[in-house]
Amino acid sequence: MKKLTVILFYCLTVLVAVSAQDNEADKILNAAIYQEEVSGDLQEAIRLYEEIVTKYPENRSVVAEALYRNGLSNEKLGNIKARKYYEKVINSYSEQSELVELAQIRLNRILKTKKPAREKLSVINLYEKGSHLENSSLSPDGTKIAGIEFSIGQNVNIYDRLTDKTQMLTKYEWLNADDGYTYYPVWSPDGKEIVYMYHDSNGICEIQASTLQGKKRTLIKNESDDGQIYPKQWSQDGTTILAFKQDSSGSYTIGLVPAKGGSFTAVHTTQWEERFVKADASLSPDGKFIVFADGQEGNLDLFIIDTNGGTPNLLSGHPANELDPLWSPDGKHIAYIKEIKGGSFLYGIEMAEGKAVGQPYLIKEGMQNAELLNWNRQGISYDFFLDLHEIYTLTLDPETGSSVGVPKLLDYTPAGSNICPVWSYDGKSLAFISYDGEPKVVIQAVDGGDTRHYIIPTPNFWAPAVHDLHWLPDNSGLSFNLLNKQEISIMYQLDLKTGKWQNWS
Repeated sequence: MKKLTVILFYCLTVLVAVSAQDNEADKILNAAIYQEEVSGDLQEAIRLYEEIVTKYPENRSVVAEALYRNGLSNEKLGNIKARKYYEKVINSYSEQSELVELAQIRLNRILKTKKPAREKLSVINLYEKGSHLENSSLSPDGTKIAGIEFSIGQNVNIYDRLTDKTQMLTKYEWLNADDGYTYYPVWSPDGKEIVYMYHDSNGICEIQASTLQGKKRTLIKNESDDGQIYPKQWSQDGTTILAFKQDSSGSYTIGLVPAKGGSFTAVHTTQWEERFVKADASLSPDGKFIVFADGQEGNLDLFIIDTNGGTPNLLSGHPANELDPLWSPDGKHIAYIKEIKGGSFLYGIEMAEGKAVGQPYLIKEGMQNAELLNWNRQGISYDFFLDLHEIYTLTLDPETGSSVGVPKLLDYTPAGSNICPVWSYDGKSLAFISYDGEPKVVIQAVDGGDTRHYIIPTPNFWAPAVHDLHWLPDNSGLSFNLLNKQEISIMYQLDLKTGKWQNWS
């Protein structure tokens, strides 16, 4: 009798332990679903789903659901490995019939998605060739790159991939008070002309075109001095240019300009108000439709609109950014960048008569800091920009001024986004600006004392627009200049005693 009692007690203990494990697995599953569907933190959801599979393998119903939802989360991130989670549910959890059916549906969709051919990636590092071409564009035949160069001014420059030589197309100079600057170069479909924005010294903006021999003409001016007007794409038949025009409120309108010159025909007014627009647009090869990104910062969606105007139709909406759309040369696909927490991805979607056919499909991962440029028969070209700004100190011989030793990286975290180093007049402190997260002025004591941080009170901080961080002569504060989104220079001054800022236009 005593032995029987012990056995019953042992069985009861096991049942209680299993029940507790089941409850814990359910709690983690609910937390993971919350992260996936409510918070949108897919990486955290994936971590929790994997934790369930590892810790509670005996709870087959919960593990099967965790595997299925792990597949969903990876699919949302554009990860091809979503397929293996669906296959695991189908092959190993046949008794979970409802989940097996759902997993089979998702797997069928993945298998039916047209897989693009493995990309052949050609990388051209213009820095290694002694050139810096910003805002570049690949010629229709793929042999030349047009971009903006900054040696004597802000000019359109052409790099020839065959001869490895560069050619300056415009020659506006910084030191000439009557000159302006250029940006947004776009190739004509025959590769014989380049159209670009020209901004003169009086603030008037226009779209100019130039032959490769340098013969220029003006297509249109923003006569009212409202803001920028610039080209985005030349139509495939060569008659029209997709352009963007800013008004006095800062808003941008998508429209069309005749390639021979003439008036701007408005198609749609967007929500863009940024000084440099992150959203973008592309004209279909037949000239009937425009795909564009619009919405609020951090939540841009893709829309399609007829070139004659009307109401835009949502092409792809996601609770994150979808931007940089490009129409394929044959008009059958649109490629775009999808930004999801943890990464950026190149996606494609099949098109017919201005409407999506099927579901978006993944083309390429790892597209952080990439900007799609254009799509020609050679493929999709894009700029990859890596923003690394580091501060180094170098010991000097006070008598000769020559360096002693090698440069030493400043000991400050986070690294990679620190600019404008300047010593205090008494030599006791080093100040610089760090723009990782909230932009701030950082002051480090030379003797190893506490590091101080002062948040810069501006919603429009842009590191390349910062100039001239200086200490006040009595070391009581610092000042610097910053361009706002209206391109007005603002001076900021920090009082170190009070920690307060002042600013003046």
